[in-house]
Amino acid sequence: MSISISKILVEFQENPIGLDERCPRFSWLLESEENNVLQTACRILVKESGNEEAVWDSGKLQTRESRGIAWGGEALLPCTRYEVQVTVWDNHGDYTQEETWFETGLMDETMEAWDGAQWIGAPRYTVCAQNRGVFILESEFCFAPGSHRAGIVFGANDFRLLDHAKNELGVEGENYIRFDINLSDADCPKLDIYRVGYAKEDRADVSFASTELVNFEGEEKTPIITLENAQQFHTLRIEVDGNNSLTYVDGILVDAVEKK
Repeated sequence: MSISISKILVEFQENPIGLDERCPRFSWLLESEENNVLQTACRILVKESGNEEAVWDSGKLQTRESRGIAWGGEALLPCTRYEVQVTVWDNHGDYTQEETWFETGLMDETMEAWDGAQWIGAPRYTVCAQNRGVFILESEFCFAPGSHRAGIVFGANDFRLLDHAKNELGVEGENYIRFDINLSDADCPKLDIYRVGYAKEDRADVSFASTELVNFEGEEKTPIITLENAQQFHTLRIEVDGNNSLTYVDGILVDAVEKK
């Protein structure tokens, strides 16, 4: 066998749980020990777990595309596990097949989906620095053809920042943090960080901070993501500890410098 599937992603995630996307996209990574091996066709078969009847059979698609193939089957059920089988044919007449799974969420954004459940939380409204947020975000991504930007948005629509009476800063309105990988300048790729709604001077069109997206090797620095490898999969990891954060791209720390 000249080709194999090393990873299958559903909505760009491995085995997502609680997926609320009604038309998820399917992607996969291919490997081969031989040269000049290309995908020529694929087939996606999806079944409800424990059921032999397919809810979607794409049929054999004559395509080289292995990223972002959209769901084309019947409506997905909430809180249900689905089994996915991907078959790929190559230009040498061989084929390979792998399986994965995903689970849907409530598929309903209203409170009725929670059967009247009430939010449990502290009654005091504050964005005081004493209440330190500690979490890690990690995403796998690739650039769409022709695109020069990709990234992740988090911390959006914090209710304390939507109402000036519920925070100590007197701000009110849209709020989020955006980490944006910028390849607009091919010779100097950057990580641009945007902060909106956390302070009155924040702006959506001006980055809060920016750093070169490079790997330092001795006295030399090498771009981590280039126009040549932009359509390959990369990882973005953000580690937040209170007011501090560390950003890793493909496992390389890009927004801090060690001083010896």
